[in-house]
Amino acid sequence: MAYILVGGQAKNIGKTTLICNIISAFSRLRWNAVKITDHQHDPPGCELRIDGRSWSIWEQVSPAVESDTSRFLRSGAQRAWLVRAEDDALEEAFVSLQKMMPSRINVIVESNRLGRVFDPDLFLLIVDITRPEFKPSARQQLEKVDAILLAGMQGTVPLNVPLLAGKPSFQATHTGLDSRLASLIRDLIDQD
Repeated sequence: MAYILVGGQAKNIGKTTLICNIISAFSRLRWNAVKITDHQHDPPGCELRIDGRSWSIWEQVSPAVESDTSRFLRSGAQRAWLVRAEDDALEEAFVSLQKMMPSRINVIVESNRLGRVFDPDLFLLIVDITRPEFKPSARQQLEKVDAILLAGMQGTVPLNVPLLAGKPSFQATHTGLDSRLASLIRDLIDQD
């Protein structure tokens, strides 16, 4: 079982698309896909599973609605989850979610913040060299990132972010996976 964490430099940079591409590329495997957010809303097509102090866990049950977690299901995830948690409750919420998920199944999570309290097997960060904004939650995790995915224009790892220098980089695409990234993920999963 592998845990993959996908973060991004900014909103709407392609995190959900990357997760869907990974799930689709490795469709023979079973996946739990998770989105972590601090936005308080009742998600469409979801059922509340646990309501904790400053956090809640929702399971996406309808792939027909339009949401990130329904996209996970449509791409082939066995189950899709939405975790709403404030920073101080994130670890408690994630531990509770882990107890709910079947063992021996791969888990892929969309979050920058989870890197503060959990060490995944692989931490991917999507960076767009054409965008100036950089989420504080992403910047705080730069030392933990294992590999960079370059979105937007073709390029190299930004020189103005020294902690990214020397990390493997791959091209982020709207469809499919960079073949080198697919190989890295395959090696990770085959070690298990």
